[in-house]
Amino acid sequence: SPSPLCKCGQELVLPVFVQPDEVVCNAPRNDVGHKSIDVAFSNDGIDWTNSLSYNYFPAIDVIDIFPSSLTVGVDVSIRISGVNFFDSLFCQLGQLSKAKAIVIDD
Repeated sequence: SPSPLCKCGQELVLPVFVQPDEVVCNAPRNDVGHKSIDVAFSNDGIDWTNSLSYNYFPAIDVIDIFPSSLTVGVDVSIRISGVNFFDSLFCQLGQLSKAKAIVIDD
């Protein structure tokens, strides 16, 4: 009998059923940096769901954070330097609410 499949771009992978209505598909490795692929699911390898877009992003590398400490009760901007940042980044300090980061390309 046909097996369920996930299609990640052009690559077919076997899904793992977590629950009757939830599967996990291991995405193939990406070594080219930012890339978008289509992902679809099939119960029989013939009829496929509508595809959804999945994005790969290169790993972020933080090089420096300034200042390295904060005074309690004082609002301050924190500058985080690194590579592979992108426009939709957020920052979160401990349990505080996350805030949209402003990416500055120096």
